Amino acid sequence: MTRPGDRLRRLAARFCSARARTRLVDPAVADLQAEAAAARRTGSPWRIARTLVAGYIALVKVLVIAVCGDVRAGAATTERAEVAGTRRGAWVALGVTLVATALLELPPLQSFAIEIDIGERLRMATYLVPSTLPLSIPLGLAVATAWILHGPARTRRVAGVALVTAALTSLGMFGNLAWVTPDANQAFRETVMAQYTPPGPVPSRGTNELRLSELRERLREARGSLSRNDVNQIEVAYYRKWTVSAMPLAIVALIVALAFRRAWTRAGLTGMACGVFVAQFALLMFTESLADLGVAQPIVLEWAGNVLCAAATVVIISSRSPARPA
Repeated sequence: MTRPGDRLRRLAARFCSARARTRLVDPAVADLQAEAAAARRTGSPWRIARTLVAGYIALVKVLVIAVCGDVRAGAATTERAEVAGTRRGAWVALGVTLVATALLELPPLQSFAIEIDIGERLRMATYLVPSTLPLSIPLGLAVATAWILHGPARTRRVAGVALVTAALTSLGMFGNLAWVTPDANQAFRETVMAQYTPPGPVPSRGTNELRLSELRERLREARGSLSRNDVNQIEVAYYRKWTVSAMPLAIVALIVALAFRRAWTRAGLTGMACGVFVAQFALLMFTESLADLGVAQPIVLEWAGNVLCAAATVVIISSRSPARPA
């Protein structure tokens, strides 16, 4: 025989936490059953009906309070996890970016035989920062995104923050590559030439020292006067300002899609992020050689990495097997 409140207790088992059931639901059900038993002993149908109605109303109120309390507690826990995960991700991104920037700057700084003091070497390292950030920042963002999209922090809100951060980074990187990096590269070259005795002449701006509009103009002139290989070199430099700028968003979008596709371990998703970055970097390194071999036009080769990331993202999102919460 089913006693009053048993069905609501089973319903509470599906929607309420064990703590809420123990502290709120079970005592309310016990009170309802005790009062109903007392009303039956009186033999009055009206008292039994009034007792059951009042008891069920009270029990429904308790259920609502219990469910709202669980939702509130869950939201607070998720929010704390999201904030903590985002904060850790910011530190991971910063750390990886700083280490990658330093490693990328070492080869050009050590390639000169001239002796310079530490202050001048630091100034030269500063000039190299704009040209290394377009590679070190995408790696930092990719690793940080994979690092935070794990466990309680793998939520749509955190994923949205990662995507917005990547989009803003891509915009910033475009401004850096179009206008800041060319001047910084030229300042680095002039600083190097000034260290020789006697100082060398001020070097003219090469392909990597031209701003976006200047590079576009040189490309227009080169197409009618230079060889195909020389044109390829300028085209690669021109389109790279666009493709490298879009790389943070392309990689992070793919990592986000992968994170929600299956329940990764943190190490597994981080390794996947590093693999995607290495593949993108390798393709960039061989773009000019492949263009010279006639494999494809520079614009196709330059955009290939980002396009592949975007296509993979669309395919993963369109699949029907989303990851379960870790």
